Amino acid sequence: MTLYVLGLDGGGTKTDVLICTVDGQVTGQFTGSASSISGQSIEHALENLGVILQKTLRSCGLSSHQIAGYYAGISGAGLPQNQQMFQQFFDEFFPGVPGRAGSDAANALAAGIGLRDGCIAIAGTGSCVQYRTNGIMKRIGGWGYLLGDEGSGYDLGKRAITVPLQTEDGRMQPCRLSALCREQMQLSLEHFTAWLYRQDAKQVISGYAPLLMRAAAENDPVAVQHMQEATAEMAHAIKTAAKAAQSPWVVLGGSLWKNHLYRFFVRQHLPDHISFVIPQTAPVYGAAVLAGQAVSEKASQDLFEALCKHSDTAQEGILC
Repeated sequence: MTLYVLGLDGGGTKTDVLICTVDGQVTGQFTGSASSISGQSIEHALENLGVILQKTLRSCGLSSHQIAGYYAGISGAGLPQNQQMFQQFFDEFFPGVPGRAGSDAANALAAGIGLRDGCIAIAGTGSCVQYRTNGIMKRIGGWGYLLGDEGSGYDLGKRAITVPLQTEDGRMQPCRLSALCREQMQLSLEHFTAWLYRQDAKQVISGYAPLLMRAAAENDPVAVQHMQEATAEMAHAIKTAAKAAQSPWVVLGGSLWKNHLYRFFVRQHLPDHISFVIPQTAPVYGAAVLAGQAVSEKASQDLFEALCKHSDTAQEGILC
């Protein structure tokens, strides 16, 4: 009898689902709407999940009872109160089927290093570092843009925007970063700040992060200093996680890591034994690897090796 596992990677924009056999043959994939409860009610998120799962199973000609195991990594589901709500939904959708709902960070970690202990460092609009030991995920940082998110796009963008403000009132001399920010604002500082407080400020401010990195690449000393300070915070979280996990492996997730300068600055603050891993498969593949644990540890490891070879460009992570 063919055994199928289901991996799910859910976020605030979209949800990816992958069904494959335990020997790594992909049976079907589906992408649907958001399943995170960020920006929508839990009821709406669960309704979306139900539709997405039904469409995925239908496209593969399978029923929920034919799934041997699943893992659903959803943004926000790492928090106990959210995890409980999602787990109840999956217990009802897959009655009697072993599986777990949990953090989407576990998906990216498994896509990079399989079931090995290690860390996942996320740096996008927000930031968070998590680590896994003996199958248990723990978090460092990730308290949101109001209370944390050090080294994130929001952090870098906020630092960038403060420079023209401080230049305007005389606390700082004009610099390259200030000029770049003023050019993007296209408004006087008074009008820009008034406009900003009426917007989705987190997204707008994050949009200035590339200017900070651009100015730092051009050796603007103000930008370089801000990059040093922000990335030192990210590196501190990574070092803390790596020590707790007793593992040198740090999987990178999020858009900021695509910038080589950002990686360079973080790397400067880290000891040589720490190794960055860039996953070469999407996080949903990592979710399928975790789903394989419901069958056996060996099945999960076999899945990791097979799914890493699924596409011509996929491999077991790129070290950098």
